Amino acid sequence: MTATEIYGYFDFPILLMVGEMLIAQFFPKRKYFWPKAIISIILVIFVFWLRPFGPIVKSIAWEDLMNFWSLIDFLVSFVALCVCFKATLSSYLMAGTIGFCLQNLSYSSTRSVQISTGAPEEWYFLMPVLLAIFSACYCFLYFVFIKKKNCKECLANITERSQFIIGAAIISIVSVLCGYGFKEAGRANDNTLYYVIFGYNIFASIIAIFSEFNIVAIKKAEQDNSKLKTLLAKDAENYAASKENYDSVRMQIHDVRHRLDALSDNTNKEAIEEIKNSLSIYSISTKTKCEALDLVLREKNLKFNKNKIRITCMVQASALNIFPNELLYSIFENAISNSIEATQELPEDQRIIALTSSDFGDFLNIHIENFCDASAEKANNGQTSKENKELHGFGIKSIRSSIELLGGKMSFRIDDNVFSLDLLYNMKKEGKCEVC
Repeated sequence: MTATEIYGYFDFPILLMVGEMLIAQFFPKRKYFWPKAIISIILVIFVFWLRPFGPIVKSIAWEDLMNFWSLIDFLVSFVALCVCFKATLSSYLMAGTIGFCLQNLSYSSTRSVQISTGAPEEWYFLMPVLLAIFSACYCFLYFVFIKKKNCKECLANITERSQFIIGAAIISIVSVLCGYGFKEAGRANDNTLYYVIFGYNIFASIIAIFSEFNIVAIKKAEQDNSKLKTLLAKDAENYAASKENYDSVRMQIHDVRHRLDALSDNTNKEAIEEIKNSLSIYSISTKTKCEALDLVLREKNLKFNKNKIRITCMVQASALNIFPNELLYSIFENAISNSIEATQELPEDQRIIALTSSDFGDFLNIHIENFCDASAEKANNGQTSKENKELHGFGIKSIRSSIELLGGKMSFRIDDNVFSLDLLYNMKKEGKCEVC
Protein backbone atom coordinates (compact mmCIF):
# COMPACT_ATOMS: atom_id res chain seq x y z
CA MET A 1 0.00 0.00 0.00
CA THR A 2 1.46 3.37 -1.10
CA ALA A 3 1.70 6.50 1.01
CA THR A 4 -1.03 8.11 -1.09
CA GLU A 5 -3.36 5.16 -0.45
CA ILE A 6 -2.68 5.36 3.27
CA TYR A 7 -3.40 9.09 3.17
CA GLY A 8 -6.68 8.33 1.36
CA TYR A 9 -7.83 6.14 4.23
CA PHE A 10 -6.97 8.70 6.87
CA ASP A 11 -8.22 11.99 5.48
CA PHE A 12 -11.96 11.38 5.88
CA PRO A 13 -12.18 9.94 9.44
CA ILE A 14 -9.54 12.26 10.93
CA LEU A 15 -10.94 15.47 9.45
CA LEU A 16 -14.49 14.33 10.23
CA MET A 17 -13.69 13.94 13.92
CA VAL A 18 -11.66 17.16 14.12
CA GLY A 19 -14.52 19.00 12.40
CA GLU A 20 -17.04 17.56 14.86
CA MET A 21 -14.91 18.84 17.73
CA LEU A 22 -15.49 22.41 16.54
CA ILE A 23 -18.87 22.06 18.25
CA ALA A 24 -18.44 19.05 20.54
CA GLN A 25 -15.52 20.59 22.48
CA PHE A 26 -18.11 22.73 24.29
CA PHE A 27 -20.29 19.76 25.32
CA PRO A 28 -20.04 18.43 28.88
CA LYS A 29 -17.92 15.28 28.97
CA ARG A 30 -19.24 11.96 30.18
CA LYS A 31 -17.59 9.83 32.83
CA TYR A 32 -14.42 8.01 31.69
CA PHE A 33 -14.19 10.42 28.77
CA TRP A 34 -10.61 9.79 27.68
CA PRO A 35 -10.76 5.97 27.51
CA LYS A 36 -14.02 6.26 25.56
CA ALA A 37 -12.56 8.93 23.28
CA ILE A 38 -9.45 6.87 22.46
CA ILE A 39 -11.50 3.77 21.69
CA SER A 40 -13.91 5.83 19.57
CA ILE A 41 -11.09 7.37 17.51
CA ILE A 42 -9.58 3.95 16.83
CA LEU A 43 -12.98 2.51 15.91
CA VAL A 44 -13.90 5.33 13.49
CA ILE A 45 -10.55 5.01 11.68
CA PHE A 46 -10.76 1.20 11.63
CA VAL A 47 -14.26 1.17 10.13
CA PHE A 48 -13.15 3.47 7.30
CA TRP A 49 -10.12 1.26 6.71
CA LEU A 50 -12.43 -1.71 6.02
CA ARG A 51 -13.34 -0.10 2.72
CA PRO A 52 -10.37 -1.48 0.69
CA PHE A 53 -11.49 -5.07 1.37
CA GLY A 54 -14.29 -4.58 -1.19
CA PRO A 55 -12.20 -5.60 -4.23
CA ILE A 56 -11.02 -8.73 -2.42
CA VAL A 57 -14.56 -9.88 -1.71
CA LYS A 58 -15.57 -9.32 -5.38
CA SER A 59 -19.16 -8.89 -4.28
CA ILE A 60 -21.67 -6.61 -6.04
CA ALA A 61 -23.37 -5.97 -2.71
CA TRP A 62 -20.08 -4.90 -1.15
CA GLU A 63 -19.34 -2.65 -4.13
CA ASP A 64 -22.71 -0.93 -3.68
CA LEU A 65 -22.11 -0.70 0.05
CA MET A 66 -18.84 1.14 -0.58
CA ASN A 67 -20.83 3.99 -2.11
CA PHE A 68 -22.33 4.57 1.34
CA TRP A 69 -19.08 4.08 3.25
CA SER A 70 -18.65 7.68 4.30
CA LEU A 71 -22.24 7.62 5.63
CA ILE A 72 -21.49 4.42 7.57
CA ASP A 73 -18.37 5.95 9.09
CA PHE A 74 -20.32 9.10 9.94
CA LEU A 75 -22.88 7.02 11.83
CA VAL A 76 -20.05 5.39 13.81
CA SER A 77 -18.63 8.80 14.71
CA PHE A 78 -22.13 9.98 15.65
CA VAL A 79 -22.46 7.09 18.12
CA ALA A 80 -19.00 8.00 19.44
CA LEU A 81 -20.19 11.55 20.14
CA CYS A 82 -23.17 10.20 22.08
CA VAL A 83 -20.91 7.93 24.12
CA CYS A 84 -18.30 10.59 24.96
CA PHE A 85 -20.37 13.75 25.48
CA LYS A 86 -23.60 14.93 27.13
CA ALA A 87 -25.85 16.92 24.82
CA THR A 88 -29.22 16.85 23.06
CA LEU A 89 -29.77 14.67 20.01
CA SER A 90 -29.99 17.81 17.86
CA SER A 91 -26.65 19.04 19.21
CA TYR A 92 -24.99 15.70 18.42
CA LEU A 93 -26.38 15.90 14.89
CA MET A 94 -25.23 19.51 14.55
CA ALA A 95 -21.67 18.61 15.54
CA GLY A 96 -21.71 15.66 13.13
CA THR A 97 -23.18 17.68 10.28
CA ILE A 98 -20.67 20.53 10.63
CA GLY A 99 -17.80 18.04 10.90
CA PHE A 100 -19.01 16.14 7.81
CA CYS A 101 -19.53 19.35 5.81
CA LEU A 102 -16.15 20.78 6.81
CA GLN A 103 -14.41 17.63 5.62
CA ASN A 104 -16.50 17.47 2.46
CA LEU A 105 -15.94 21.17 1.67
CA SER A 106 -12.18 20.86 2.19
CA TYR A 107 -11.84 17.65 0.19
CA SER A 108 -13.95 18.90 -2.74
CA SER A 109 -12.02 22.18 -2.86
CA THR A 110 -8.69 20.33 -2.76
CA ARG A 111 -9.64 17.95 -5.58
CA SER A 112 -10.97 20.86 -7.66
CA VAL A 113 -7.60 22.60 -7.28
CA GLN A 114 -5.77 19.40 -8.13
CA ILE A 115 -7.79 18.73 -11.31
CA SER A 116 -7.68 22.39 -12.43
CA THR A 117 -3.90 22.67 -12.04
CA GLY A 118 -3.14 19.21 -13.41
CA ALA A 119 -1.19 18.41 -10.26
CA PRO A 120 -0.54 14.75 -9.45
CA GLU A 121 -3.07 12.96 -7.28
CA GLU A 122 -0.40 12.22 -4.68
CA TRP A 123 -0.34 12.73 -0.94
CA TYR A 124 2.52 15.27 -1.01
CA PHE A 125 0.27 17.67 -2.99
CA LEU A 126 -3.16 16.78 -1.65
CA MET A 127 -2.36 16.75 2.07
CA PRO A 128 -0.88 20.29 2.40
CA VAL A 129 -3.67 21.84 0.31
CA LEU A 130 -6.35 19.90 2.18
CA LEU A 131 -4.99 20.86 5.60
CA ALA A 132 -4.63 24.51 4.58
CA ILE A 133 -8.23 24.75 3.35
CA PHE A 134 -9.61 22.80 6.32
CA SER A 135 -7.67 24.89 8.85
CA ALA A 136 -8.80 28.16 7.23
CA CYS A 137 -12.47 27.08 7.27
CA TYR A 138 -12.21 25.77 10.83
CA CYS A 139 -10.64 28.98 12.18
CA PHE A 140 -13.12 31.16 10.26
CA LEU A 141 -16.11 29.33 11.73
CA TYR A 142 -14.67 29.31 15.24
CA PHE A 143 -13.73 33.00 15.43
CA VAL A 144 -16.66 34.42 13.44
CA PHE A 145 -19.58 32.21 14.49
CA ILE A 146 -18.62 30.83 17.91
CA LYS A 147 -16.16 33.10 19.73
CA LYS A 148 -17.35 36.45 18.40
CA LYS A 149 -21.03 35.67 18.96
CA ASN A 150 -20.26 34.05 22.35
CA CYS A 151 -22.61 31.13 21.75
CA LYS A 152 -20.63 28.37 23.47
CA GLU A 153 -23.19 27.92 26.26
CA CYS A 154 -26.06 26.99 23.96
CA LEU A 155 -24.29 24.50 21.68
CA ALA A 156 -25.12 21.50 23.87
CA ASN A 157 -28.81 22.45 24.19
CA ILE A 158 -30.05 22.68 20.60
CA THR A 159 -33.61 21.32 20.32
CA GLU A 160 -34.89 22.71 16.99
CA ARG A 161 -36.58 20.13 14.78
CA SER A 162 -35.23 21.80 11.64
CA GLN A 163 -31.82 20.52 12.72
CA PHE A 164 -32.87 16.96 11.87
CA ILE A 165 -34.03 17.99 8.39
CA ILE A 166 -30.81 19.87 7.61
CA GLY A 167 -28.44 17.28 9.06
CA ALA A 168 -30.11 14.13 7.78
CA ALA A 169 -30.89 15.53 4.32
CA ILE A 170 -27.45 17.01 3.60
CA ILE A 171 -25.43 14.07 4.87
CA SER A 172 -27.59 11.41 3.19
CA ILE A 173 -27.86 13.17 -0.18
CA VAL A 174 -24.20 14.13 -0.34
CA SER A 175 -23.03 10.66 0.70
CA VAL A 176 -25.23 8.74 -1.74
CA LEU A 177 -24.98 11.01 -4.79
CA CYS A 178 -21.26 11.55 -4.41
CA GLY A 179 -20.62 7.86 -3.88
CA TYR A 180 -22.26 6.92 -7.18
CA GLY A 181 -21.06 10.12 -8.89
CA PHE A 182 -17.40 9.51 -8.12
CA LYS A 183 -17.70 5.93 -9.37
CA GLU A 184 -19.21 7.02 -12.70
CA ALA A 185 -16.76 9.90 -13.12
CA GLY A 186 -13.87 7.53 -12.49
CA ARG A 187 -15.14 5.01 -15.03
CA ALA A 188 -15.70 7.68 -17.68
CA ASN A 189 -12.58 9.65 -16.71
CA ASP A 190 -14.74 12.75 -17.07
CA ASN A 191 -13.35 15.87 -15.38
CA THR A 192 -16.54 17.81 -16.13
CA LEU A 193 -18.54 15.36 -14.05
CA TYR A 194 -15.98 15.71 -11.26
CA TYR A 195 -16.41 19.51 -11.35
CA VAL A 196 -20.18 19.13 -11.13
CA ILE A 197 -19.91 16.80 -8.14
CA PHE A 198 -17.33 18.94 -6.33
CA GLY A 199 -19.29 22.11 -7.06
CA TYR A 200 -22.43 20.55 -5.63
CA ASN A 201 -20.48 19.36 -2.56
CA ILE A 202 -19.04 22.79 -1.88
CA PHE A 203 -22.39 24.54 -2.35
CA ALA A 204 -24.34 22.04 -0.23
CA SER A 205 -21.71 22.10 2.54
CA ILE A 206 -21.65 25.91 2.75
CA ILE A 207 -25.46 26.11 2.86
CA ALA A 208 -25.61 23.40 5.54
CA ILE A 209 -22.92 25.03 7.73
CA PHE A 210 -24.54 28.47 7.59
CA SER A 211 -27.95 26.93 8.27
CA GLU A 212 -26.57 25.15 11.32
CA PHE A 213 -25.06 28.34 12.74
CA ASN A 214 -28.28 30.19 12.03
CA ILE A 215 -29.98 27.67 14.33
CA VAL A 216 -27.28 28.39 16.93
CA ALA A 217 -27.91 32.13 16.60
CA ILE A 218 -31.64 31.61 17.14
CA LYS A 219 -30.97 29.48 20.22
CA LYS A 220 -28.51 32.07 21.58
CA ALA A 221 -31.07 34.85 21.11
CA GLU A 222 -33.71 32.79 22.95
CA GLN A 223 -31.36 32.16 25.87
CA ASP A 224 -30.33 35.83 26.04
CA ASN A 225 -33.95 36.99 25.96
CA SER A 226 -34.82 34.53 28.72
CA LYS A 227 -31.96 35.80 30.89
CA LEU A 228 -32.85 39.43 30.19
CA LYS A 229 -36.47 38.86 31.18
CA THR A 230 -35.25 37.17 34.35
CA LEU A 231 -33.03 40.16 35.11
CA LEU A 232 -35.79 42.67 34.41
CA ALA A 233 -38.21 40.76 36.63
CA LYS A 234 -35.54 40.56 39.32
CA ASP A 235 -34.88 44.32 39.02
CA ALA A 236 -38.61 44.96 39.44
CA GLU A 237 -38.60 42.87 42.62
CA ASN A 238 -35.43 44.62 43.85
CA TYR A 239 -37.02 48.00 43.23
CA ALA A 240 -40.07 47.14 45.32
CA ALA A 241 -37.94 45.66 48.11
CA SER A 242 -35.45 48.57 48.07
CA LYS A 243 -38.21 51.15 48.20
CA GLU A 244 -39.85 49.39 51.12
CA ASN A 245 -36.53 49.00 52.96
CA TYR A 246 -35.56 52.62 52.37
CA ASP A 247 -38.88 53.93 53.64
CA SER A 248 -38.46 51.83 56.77
CA VAL A 249 -34.84 52.93 57.32
CA ARG A 250 -35.72 56.59 56.69
CA MET A 251 -38.41 56.47 59.38
CA GLN A 252 -36.03 54.86 61.86
CA ILE A 253 -33.26 57.40 61.13
CA HIS A 254 -35.73 60.24 61.51
CA ASP A 255 -36.77 58.81 64.88
CA VAL A 256 -33.15 58.39 66.01
CA ARG A 257 -32.30 61.97 65.06
CA HIS A 258 -35.18 63.28 67.16
CA ARG A 259 -34.04 61.16 70.12
CA LEU A 260 -30.50 62.48 69.73
CA ASP A 261 -31.76 66.06 69.63
CA ALA A 262 -33.65 65.39 72.87
CA LEU A 263 -30.47 64.07 74.51
CA SER A 264 -28.20 66.85 73.25
CA ASP A 265 -28.51 68.90 76.47
CA ASN A 266 -27.36 66.07 78.73
CA THR A 267 -24.84 64.30 76.53
CA ASN A 268 -21.50 65.04 74.89
CA LYS A 269 -22.43 67.12 71.83
CA GLU A 270 -19.40 65.95 69.89
CA ALA A 271 -20.43 62.32 70.35
CA ILE A 272 -23.96 63.10 69.17
CA GLU A 273 -22.69 64.95 66.08
CA GLU A 274 -20.45 61.96 65.30
CA ILE A 275 -23.48 59.65 65.44
CA LYS A 276 -25.47 62.01 63.22
CA ASN A 277 -22.65 62.11 60.68
CA SER A 278 -22.53 58.31 60.63
CA LEU A 279 -26.23 58.33 59.83
CA SER A 280 -25.68 60.72 56.91
CA ILE A 281 -24.28 57.94 54.73
CA TYR A 282 -27.87 56.74 54.32
CA SER A 283 -28.84 60.01 52.69
CA ILE A 284 -27.66 61.52 49.41
CA SER A 285 -26.59 65.06 48.67
CA THR A 286 -28.00 64.89 45.14
CA LYS A 287 -31.76 64.62 44.93
CA THR A 288 -33.21 64.53 41.44
CA LYS A 289 -36.92 64.20 42.29
CA CYS A 290 -36.91 61.09 40.14
CA GLU A 291 -37.89 58.39 42.62
CA ALA A 292 -36.21 55.45 40.84
CA LEU A 293 -32.94 57.31 40.22
CA ASP A 294 -32.79 58.64 43.79
CA LEU A 295 -33.32 55.13 45.09
CA VAL A 296 -30.41 53.82 42.99
CA LEU A 297 -28.18 56.68 44.15
CA ARG A 298 -28.99 55.91 47.80
CA GLU A 299 -28.18 52.24 47.26
CA LYS A 300 -24.85 53.09 45.61
CA ASN A 301 -23.93 55.83 48.08
CA LEU A 302 -21.84 53.50 50.23
CA LYS A 303 -19.85 52.42 47.17
CA PHE A 304 -19.40 56.03 46.08
CA ASN A 305 -17.98 56.91 49.51
CA LYS A 306 -15.87 53.77 49.85
CA ASN A 307 -14.27 54.12 46.41
CA LYS A 308 -14.16 57.94 46.47
CA ILE A 309 -16.28 58.16 43.33
CA ARG A 310 -17.95 61.48 42.52
CA ILE A 311 -21.24 61.53 40.65
CA THR A 312 -23.04 64.51 39.18
CA CYS A 313 -26.67 64.43 38.08
CA MET A 314 -28.39 67.06 35.96
CA VAL A 315 -31.67 65.50 34.91
CA GLN A 316 -35.19 66.58 34.11
CA ALA A 317 -37.24 64.65 36.60
CA SER A 318 -40.54 65.47 34.94
CA ALA A 319 -39.32 63.94 31.68
CA LEU A 320 -37.82 60.87 33.36
CA ASN A 321 -40.97 60.18 35.36
CA ILE A 322 -42.86 59.23 32.19
CA PHE A 323 -41.14 55.84 32.51
CA PRO A 324 -42.41 53.08 34.80
CA ASN A 325 -40.35 53.28 38.00
CA GLU A 326 -39.40 49.59 37.84
CA LEU A 327 -38.03 49.99 34.32
CA LEU A 328 -36.20 53.21 35.12
CA TYR A 329 -34.70 51.57 38.20
CA SER A 330 -33.40 48.70 36.05
CA ILE A 331 -31.81 51.10 33.55
CA PHE A 332 -30.04 53.29 36.13
CA GLU A 333 -29.06 50.38 38.39
CA ASN A 334 -27.29 48.60 35.53
CA ALA A 335 -25.76 51.76 34.06
CA ILE A 336 -24.42 53.13 37.36
CA SER A 337 -23.19 49.68 38.45
CA ASN A 338 -21.21 49.41 35.19
CA SER A 339 -19.81 52.92 35.75
CA ILE A 340 -18.73 52.11 39.31
CA GLU A 341 -17.05 48.92 38.12
CA ALA A 342 -15.23 50.82 35.36
CA THR A 343 -13.99 53.68 37.55
CA GLN A 344 -13.23 52.16 40.96
CA GLU A 345 -9.72 50.97 39.98
CA LEU A 346 -8.77 54.20 38.16
CA PRO A 347 -6.72 57.06 39.66
CA GLU A 348 -8.82 59.05 42.12
CA ASP A 349 -9.05 62.14 39.89
CA GLN A 350 -10.71 59.99 37.19
CA ARG A 351 -13.36 58.43 39.43
CA ILE A 352 -16.13 60.59 38.07
CA ILE A 353 -19.58 59.65 36.76
CA ALA A 354 -21.75 62.20 34.98
CA LEU A 355 -25.45 61.65 34.36
CA THR A 356 -27.55 64.12 32.38
CA SER A 357 -30.83 64.21 30.52
CA SER A 358 -31.98 66.66 27.89
CA ASP A 359 -34.79 66.95 25.40
CA PHE A 360 -34.56 67.70 21.71
CA GLY A 361 -38.05 68.47 20.51
CA ASP A 362 -40.06 65.29 20.99
CA PHE A 363 -36.99 63.27 22.00
CA LEU A 364 -35.49 62.68 25.43
CA ASN A 365 -31.79 61.79 25.65
CA ILE A 366 -30.30 60.21 28.78
CA HIS A 367 -26.51 60.46 28.77
CA ILE A 368 -24.12 58.71 31.17
CA GLU A 369 -20.35 58.91 30.91
CA ASN A 370 -17.34 57.97 32.96
CA PHE A 371 -13.62 57.47 32.62
CA CYS A 372 -12.55 53.90 31.93
CA ASP A 373 -9.72 51.64 30.88
CA ALA A 374 -10.54 51.66 27.15
CA SER A 375 -8.79 48.37 26.39
CA ALA A 376 -10.72 46.51 29.11
CA GLU A 377 -14.06 48.06 28.13
CA LYS A 378 -13.61 47.14 24.46
CA ALA A 379 -12.60 43.61 25.39
CA ASN A 380 -15.75 43.25 27.52
CA ASN A 381 -17.95 45.08 24.98
CA GLY A 382 -19.32 47.23 27.79
CA GLN A 383 -20.25 44.20 29.89
CA THR A 384 -19.18 43.24 33.37
CA SER A 385 -15.86 41.53 34.03
CA LYS A 386 -17.16 39.70 37.11
CA GLU A 387 -16.50 35.99 37.36
CA ASN A 388 -20.17 35.07 37.76
CA LYS A 389 -21.37 35.06 34.15
CA GLU A 390 -24.68 33.27 34.65
CA LEU A 391 -26.70 36.45 35.08
CA HIS A 392 -23.87 38.99 35.01
CA GLY A 393 -22.42 40.25 31.75
CA PHE A 394 -25.83 41.48 30.64
CA GLY A 395 -25.57 45.08 31.89
CA ILE A 396 -25.53 46.76 28.48
CA LYS A 397 -27.89 44.16 26.99
CA SER A 398 -30.32 44.66 29.85
CA ILE A 399 -30.29 48.44 29.37
CA ARG A 400 -30.81 48.04 25.63
CA SER A 401 -33.66 45.61 26.21
CA SER A 402 -35.28 47.94 28.77
CA ILE A 403 -35.25 51.01 26.53
CA GLU A 404 -36.33 49.01 23.47
CA LEU A 405 -39.34 47.74 25.39
CA LEU A 406 -40.50 51.36 25.30
CA GLY A 407 -39.53 51.88 21.67
CA GLY A 408 -36.30 53.76 22.40
CA LYS A 409 -32.75 53.27 21.15
CA MET A 410 -29.43 52.78 22.92
CA SER A 411 -25.88 53.45 21.78
CA PHE A 412 -22.48 53.57 23.45
CA ARG A 413 -18.96 54.51 22.45
CA ILE A 414 -15.47 54.71 23.91
CA ASP A 415 -13.33 57.75 23.04
CA ASP A 416 -10.06 58.72 24.75
CA ASN A 417 -10.74 56.52 27.80
CA VAL A 418 -14.24 57.93 28.26
CA PHE A 419 -17.19 55.55 28.08
CA SER A 420 -20.43 57.23 26.96
CA LEU A 421 -23.89 55.70 27.03
CA ASP A 422 -26.86 57.36 25.31
CA LEU A 423 -30.53 56.42 25.54
CA LEU A 424 -32.84 58.14 23.06
CA TYR A 425 -36.60 57.99 23.53
CA ASN A 426 -39.48 59.53 21.60
CA MET A 427 -41.69 61.04 24.29
CA LYS A 428 -44.71 60.98 21.98
CA LYS A 429 -44.32 57.25 21.35
CA GLU A 430 -46.06 54.95 23.78
CA GLY A 431 -44.22 51.83 24.82
CA LYS A 432 -45.27 48.87 26.86
CA CYS A 433 -43.04 46.95 29.23
CA GLU A 434 -43.71 43.25 28.99
CA VAL A 435 -42.09 42.51 32.34
CA CYS A 436 -43.01 45.45 34.54
